[in-house]
Amino acid sequence: MLGGRSDGVPGCGSSMNGNHELQRIHEGPSSKKSGVNGTSPGREADLGTSERCRWSALLLELRGPATSAKQPAASPSMRSRTSKKRFFFAVGLLLILAVAIVVGVNLVAFRGPHCRGMAACLTGGVTYIVDGDTLDVGSTRVRLALVNTPEAGQTGYQEAKDFTAQTCPVGTQALVDEDDGQTAGSYGRMIAVVYCGGVNLNEALLRSGYAELVAYYCSVSEFADQAWTGCP
Repeated sequence: MLGGRSDGVPGCGSSMNGNHELQRIHEGPSSKKSGVNGTSPGREADLGTSERCRWSALLLELRGPATSAKQPAASPSMRSRTSKKRFFFAVGLLLILAVAIVVGVNLVAFRGPHCRGMAACLTGGVTYIVDGDTLDVGSTRVRLALVNTPEAGQTGYQEAKDFTAQTCPVGTQALVDEDDGQTAGSYGRMIAVVYCGGVNLNEALLRSGYAELVAYYCSVSEFADQAWTGCP
């Protein structure tokens, strides 16, 4: 705008008011006109200056403030510090992720044996060993799923019973996981996998050779897909 400020223009005042004051000084107390077209030399010079200031102010406004110039590029030291911060931030994130994975794995391992499926799951103390494949946990009589040991009077009966008594001694805590495929039980006994001290008793009997797999029940047992059973 032509009537704008003329700050920063060489030879111009801080506003157009300064030019009017300059005009009065040049005219002086006398109103005598001796210039071209009746204009005094001082007033003529003042009008030229005023016009120049107006145009200069307009150019400054169009160009904008000097502070809008492009900022200087960051120094190499500043770029280096920024890169280091980003590097350490990334390393920190990786460390946190690694710790979270380790903690998660340890929690799963610490959890130890646990029930699977939807059938009964109970814990209690071992109260009585019937034979190699049957024992009492609390008030529940449990028949081990998928394994069979010799009956009384058969070869290996006592060895199998002793092995079960050593693996799950009377008074120890046991975890009983009922077989989802055989919830009807057998002669009033719950068919299940029994864990004592983190040891799978069913698996331990098969590995020891004191028991054999009852393959007939592999088609219905919940546990048939586990490697320890040997089910086809």
